[in-house]
Amino acid sequence: DVTFEEQLAARGIPVHLFDHTVAGLPRPHPLLHFLRRPVAVANSGLPLALDLAGIVQLCGLQPDSALLKIYIEGDEWGLFAEAGRAALRPYRQIVCEFHWLERLQSPAFFATAREAVANLMRDFAVVHAHANNYAPLVAVEGLQVPSVLELTLASRHCYRLGATAEEFPTPLDAPNNPGQPDHLLGKFDYRRRLAERLWRRVSV
Repeated sequence: DVTFEEQLAARGIPVHLFDHTVAGLPRPHPLLHFLRRPVAVANSGLPLALDLAGIVQLCGLQPDSALLKIYIEGDEWGLFAEAGRAALRPYRQIVCEFHWLERLQSPAFFATAREAVANLMRDFAVVHAHANNYAPLVAVEGLQVPSVLELTLASRHCYRLGATAEEFPTPLDAPNNPGQPDHLLGKFDYRRRLAERLWRRVSV
């Protein structure tokens, strides 16, 4: 489904698409540039894998010039954990689905996730959150969190950002599974409780 990308192209915005699981685009468009390559860390074992630095180089991206939309079934954690600041600098916004939050209780997964979040939070802030309701809510250290979480992050260099009392989902959201109600995230404010509990557990 390239509906989102086609809507960008209709506004005259060129789009680079990378996916090694399909042969090509469902429909051609002069501003949609498809390359059959995986997006993953360099040592993923996937042939011709592109990390974020590789995408920046291949597409010739300049600072504050692009939007990154990424959905790679759990490989996003390692990708962002290894991303240097220069590999993230081109993006004004990042839209990503983060998978399997219940694994945060594993020390190895937590270490990768902590590095990924630290890299992102240096220059970005979360401005929207939505839970994928095809996946369940899970208990992590006594708190209910979505197993799969869709986040929109905005660059601190490009936008004036501040606290909000907004509750999620918003009227702009729609459930991934239309046959089930959306997961309610409220103000999406877990405070520091979850991070502190996880840090104590994996540090022992």
